[in-house]
Amino acid sequence: MNRIKILDQRTIDKIAAGEVVERPASVAKELIENAFDSGATAITVEIGGGGIDLIRVTDNGSGIDAADVRAAFLRHATSKLTDIDDLYSIRSLGFRGEALSSISAVSRVELITRTKESLTAVHYVIEGGAEKEFSEIGAPAGTTVIMRNLFFNTPARAKFLKTPHTEGAAIAALVEQLALSHPDVSIEFINNRDSRLFTSGNGDLKETVFSIYGRALTAMLSDVSYSDDLLTVNGYAGRPEAGRGSRAGEMVFVNGRFVKDKIISGAAEEAYKGSLMQHRFPFIILNIEIDTRKVDVNVHPSKMNVKFSDREAVYESVRKAVKEALERGRQIPYVEVAGESVKNRQQASGAISGHEEQGTRGEEGTRDEQGMRTLPATGEQGTSGKQGTCDEKRTHEEQGTRGEQRMRTLPAHGEPFEKKRAVKVEEAVTAHQMELAEIVPEAVKEPEAEYFAALKRNIRMVGRVFDTYILAEEKDDFYIIDQHAAHEKVMYEKFMASLKDKTLCSQQLLPAKLVHFSPAQQDAFEKKRGIFEELGFEIEEFGGSEYRVTAVPYHFHGIDPETLFTEVLDSDAQSGRETEEIVREKVVMRACKAAVKANMRLSDEEARTLIDELFSLEDPYRCPHGRPAIVKMSRYEMDKKFKRIV
Repeated sequence: MNRIKILDQRTIDKIAAGEVVERPASVAKELIENAFDSGATAITVEIGGGGIDLIRVTDNGSGIDAADVRAAFLRHATSKLTDIDDLYSIRSLGFRGEALSSISAVSRVELITRTKESLTAVHYVIEGGAEKEFSEIGAPAGTTVIMRNLFFNTPARAKFLKTPHTEGAAIAALVEQLALSHPDVSIEFINNRDSRLFTSGNGDLKETVFSIYGRALTAMLSDVSYSDDLLTVNGYAGRPEAGRGSRAGEMVFVNGRFVKDKIISGAAEEAYKGSLMQHRFPFIILNIEIDTRKVDVNVHPSKMNVKFSDREAVYESVRKAVKEALERGRQIPYVEVAGESVKNRQQASGAISGHEEQGTRGEEGTRDEQGMRTLPATGEQGTSGKQGTCDEKRTHEEQGTRGEQRMRTLPAHGEPFEKKRAVKVEEAVTAHQMELAEIVPEAVKEPEAEYFAALKRNIRMVGRVFDTYILAEEKDDFYIIDQHAAHEKVMYEKFMASLKDKTLCSQQLLPAKLVHFSPAQQDAFEKKRGIFEELGFEIEEFGGSEYRVTAVPYHFHGIDPETLFTEVLDSDAQSGRETEEIVREKVVMRACKAAVKANMRLSDEEARTLIDELFSLEDPYRCPHGRPAIVKMSRYEMDKKFKRIV
């Protein structure tokens, strides 16, 4: 029989290190967060060999007192907690006291640190958890931690590391995330002696975004500013065009800590429903401030997971915050000539080849803000020819932005840290402010009311192609409208307006439709039955798990009730967080399948009616499922295509 034994300290340390140090990015995260906690205003992160061979983090923070250096490398040694009550009011990024101990257990670590009060710095070397050197040297105030040869004493774990390129990319992504969480701290990232990122640390989040992602993405951001009794949300929400193929663009910070949380991600993605296509994810940067007593950050050793005391309330607050930002930043997708930038189009003075002259233009095709006229609707179901009885009230307001910019090339590494930082801050701030002032404010400014009024008066249909797209023009802008997406949007908005005004109309089914539910679906249906009846469904129990649908909302003609109920109820059962508002929207979105399809010929009158109804909406740009309903091309772009501009 095997006897129970007490593990030796070295084995204990290596096991504990496995919970904190998974890969080089784990080491970088812990060291950078310690630098933030030290009050640093400038941090340099340098790596070599993807962080496997070298990670050096230098800061100008408070430093560590010489008497505390050895203790800093002991397990559960921290300056950030004094008793258990402090766990419920944590504001620092690190607090477990495991980072330095875990890192030093599986690598060779060198520490150079000096407080502002000390005359000399401490040079401390520890390898595999064993002290090698403790001496005094000269160094500036602050701390430098150098980690070399990760997992040199645990080869079994080293073989699971990926290539240096992949590990280095993970650290680069981490540094970008941390830079966004602390725009008031100047951060430089150096990979194999090549400076890849530099932020000025002036506190301007948009400038930090510009440094990392460039001009084009910065111009596609809408401000998020929301506050209620539970939390405050600030940051940016990317317009739908900035959507990504994965959740890598979802950056969430809770009380300054980068986290991955399904509640917040789900809320943000729900806000984008109807704006993003399926399998696309939003680009968001959300800084959430919440009472520390209402969030638990002590969930996982990596400190990237949190737990909220009121998950449903947090979900709804974040969803509202992002939704409001999206409503302020609508736009029509713009078709432009490949390689052309906003600046190039502004500089093109309209030179025309040969002897032809250019007519008057609004803004040489650089404006994305467009508005449409409001015309009287001729029918409730415009393109289907059916007459309705519900009144409509619509207003229209929109704006748009665009631009292109690749990441800036930054100065190379070489000078001493303090001198280099001072020079680069001045150069970077000047360069970034010039470029931001040059493009971003112009791109995101609010359109003038007079401009939109003129657009609404002048938009007109000029034709149709492929029995799918409707063509329209207004002055020097040309519009292509997807008739299916446009009709879906009109149906959706009409139904939601009728619901809001309590003017819903129902249509009797002859004969009635029998619907069968599974036990889980039946349970979900009974909970939401009132919502379906409010929407205009008339439903009777028929016995067992079957129900009899005798009437559906007028807008839902042609939709199979059983299919609609099944899709909505299955989605509701899986998420478990559906509010009444969300269920209503999902029902209506699925009902839009009755819209006119592509390759379905419309008469001129039906097409014009559809344009009038679409352009009378507040948000005509995308169908309820996120596909563009309208795209736009300027006359300048067309002249460029036909080589009329030289």
